[in-house]
Amino acid sequence: MGRRDSDGHTHTIPEQNETETQKHAEQGTTRASRLGPVQGLRLTYESREHVFSKHALAGRKRAGSDNADEWLAAFMEGASAPAVADFKRLSRLVKKYRKIYETQYQAIRNKTLAHTEIVDDTELAALYAKTNIRDLERLLIFLNKFHKALWELFYNGRRPRLRPMRFSSRSLTRTKMADLRKHAVHEDIVSQTRESLALFTEAVNARNERRRATRGRRR
Repeated sequence: MGRRDSDGHTHTIPEQNETETQKHAEQGTTRASRLGPVQGLRLTYESREHVFSKHALAGRKRAGSDNADEWLAAFMEGASAPAVADFKRLSRLVKKYRKIYETQYQAIRNKTLAHTEIVDDTELAALYAKTNIRDLERLLIFLNKFHKALWELFYNGRRPRLRPMRFSSRSLTRTKMADLRKHAVHEDIVSQTRESLALFTEAVNARNERRRATRGRRR
């Protein structure tokens, strides 16, 4: 799979690199199959020299390029490895947003969406009464930003900074279709949903027009 890095170099990254972070983080533990998001981040922090060091980054870049000798040295001058403070900051953010999930959405997921428990209307209403749409929007956009930050760190050696993203569903539905970014997952979802609704509306309007025309001929 070909990728272009932040300096414009195009090179091939092997498919297995997509899971390399996870594999390294799980090395040396018999609990790997039971790791949750926070535990996985803690293990990555403990082994960051193995996964996120500049040496490891250079190895990934060299493995995915046929002409690495021509550009790798210059690329690595601008790359960085994460500091302890970076991972502590990410851990605090994960803990913050995991609390939102656990207090508002975990029970809904466990009882009704991922499993088929018998939940009466009263209990279901009580579960959803604990939720907050704004918190859900922030939680989902955090996951997008978190993934983007770790991807840039793993592939391009960029400091793991969570950069601002639009997240209000109300504002995204009002944004022009051409201005919605396809590479931003949540914006692409909004774009495809709006396209689907437009097609549905067009089909309903066409059906109504045919019915009106048919009634007019009968008269």
